[in-house]
Amino acid sequence: RAEHGRLLIGYAGSMVSTRMLRLLASLREQSGSVELHLTEGITSSLIQSAFDRRIDVALVPLGGEPTPL
Repeated sequence: RAEHGRLLIGYAGSMVSTRMLRLLASLREQSGSVELHLTEGITSSLIQSAFDRRIDVALVPLGGEPTPL
């Protein structure tokens, strides 16, 4: 469990919901001095950013056909 540092979270705009906002608020409360940085993007770019380690986590929708990278 990390208690300090930085967490870069990328999310697809379609993922924004009350549930996601509650999850992020809970994460902020439980994460000690971890800085949360959020960035919005499209699914394919977020996945590529995660592979390239420009973000730590990509929150993207599941389902449908895979998007080529």
